[in-house]
Amino acid sequence: MTRPFPLFSLAYTQISGATKEDPLETHPHPVETAALWRYGLISELLHGCSTGLTLAERLKEAAERTWNHPVQGLIRLKADTLRHWIYRYRKGGISKLEDRPRRDKGKSQVPKSIADKLTSLRGEYPHATTERLLDILIEDGTWNAVRPSRSALYRLVTIRSLKRKPAGAAIIQEAHAFAYDAFGQMWIADFLHGPKIRIGRHLKKTYLLAILDDATRCVVFAAFGWSEGTAALIDGLSMAIRRFGIPERFYTDNGSAFRSRHLAHVAAKLGMHLPHTPAYRPQGRGKVERFFRTVREQCLTGLTPTSLEKLQAVFQDWLDAYHHRIHDGIGCSPLNKRLAGPKATRTLPEVAQLDLFFGMQERRKIHKNGTLHLHGKVFDIKGALPGSVVDVHYLPWDLSLIHVGPEKIPAKPVDLIKNARRHEHNPIRGKEKIV
Repeated sequence: MTRPFPLFSLAYTQISGATKEDPLETHPHPVETAALWRYGLISELLHGCSTGLTLAERLKEAAERTWNHPVQGLIRLKADTLRHWIYRYRKGGISKLEDRPRRDKGKSQVPKSIADKLTSLRGEYPHATTERLLDILIEDGTWNAVRPSRSALYRLVTIRSLKRKPAGAAIIQEAHAFAYDAFGQMWIADFLHGPKIRIGRHLKKTYLLAILDDATRCVVFAAFGWSEGTAALIDGLSMAIRRFGIPERFYTDNGSAFRSRHLAHVAAKLGMHLPHTPAYRPQGRGKVERFFRTVREQCLTGLTPTSLEKLQAVFQDWLDAYHHRIHDGIGCSPLNKRLAGPKATRTLPEVAQLDLFFGMQERRKIHKNGTLHLHGKVFDIKGALPGSVVDVHYLPWDLSLIHVGPEKIPAKPVDLIKNARRHEHNPIRGKEKIV
């Protein structure tokens, strides 16, 4: 069993980059984060049928790769471990991947002589497997293979960070060109810094969120906005999924929005793999970068927008024409490629509630006046006990209504004008009764 996870940012690519704090990002619970990390590993195996390989073959390939463990660094995982996680996820979802605390937590059954010998062997054989080190302990008579148990020795290896260092694990894999052949096998997303728009006396920067299908070069979502944060990303992703279905992979860089716990939750709920570009290795995102270059050259050059609405209207006209033009990379238009080619997307149920898949949950404290604060807004929580901490469920791009507590009681932002008038004099009140 793996040691409990500390508080850390979710990361399961081979090298993680620094991220900027996002207002929607909250400190994750260690158990919850462990489950999300494990899902990040097996999600690629769950949706690998398009490669033509069997599950056993995909597990064998995964067992030969190195993974960035948040505590232990670069490690390798056995195929049986990955298979067990897949079984647990299919049986009960993301919650089944959580750590289950041991009854004997904090107790060690390994004598000091065996522990010291195992530590010495690891220093002598850094690339040997733990199983090989245990065989050496049996051969020289240090351990009788019965007491302490083999699982106790493996736990000691984890606690003392005595796992082997895979040969060549620090070598970064060479980048290779890749392409998928079915719509929805992989979507690529990124933000483009757009032109500035004058708002009064100030200039305000715009951002273009684009989600591009790798196989067809079809843009499943693109829109200008005022932010490159998590709320803008989840809003655009939800629109794309409602229109085209759930992709197998959602490929992004290491920006704060793409590394947010919210996006990891959404991917786990939808059963969508969430790979990230390794830090300082942007080659895998060449298609979306090339699209942004085309946008700058053909749409934004010489453009001086006076409002966000006019900027979006000009861009939408250009995007419609883009989908009908012949694309050099695929030899036809993106629209024809999408309509004529195979599809790998899964349809989102029509009766599905958006907050079930895309909603966010945070914990907030009730203030003395019966309100709570959430992302710059104040909400009036009727009947709430001041000082208590409650769970808040909400859609980050729509804060006109939130739901509080396990009963999900609806709450709206405080109407300050209405509250200011609640003590106005009532002309009927105070009149003396006429006999």
